[in-house]
Amino acid sequence: MKMNQQAMASKISMGIIFFALVTSSGGLWIPGLYHDNDFVKSAWFASDIITFFVAVPLLCLAVYFSKKGSARWRMLWCGLLGYMFYNFAFIFLVRCSMSFSCCMLHYVRYRRLRLSCC
Repeated sequence: MKMNQQAMASKISMGIIFFALVTSSGGLWIPGLYHDNDFVKSAWFASDIITFFVAVPLLCLAVYFSKKGSARWRMLWCGLLGYMFYNFAFIFLVRCSMSFSCCMLHYVRYRRLRLSCC
């Protein structure tokens, strides 16, 4: 990856990290954010836990180490961006067909950032 492209991808990834932190922390610490049955709420909550405590820290590390030239971390970086895209696209599409959440605009912004990173 050229230096310009990597710098731009790193900046976009930082935006994705920001929106992932905002949306997952909202799901973790705002009571009553999800207006679904208990089973679906537990799935959203589990997704927020994994995103906040696993995916975001790994994505930060992947961006940092791939800047240093590590091919393994670059592969992990691409995989984590794929996870984020799938996760938030799924939530966005399900949210469009179900109840509206206050984090909807973050999902839309995230999808735009992720698509511009490819």
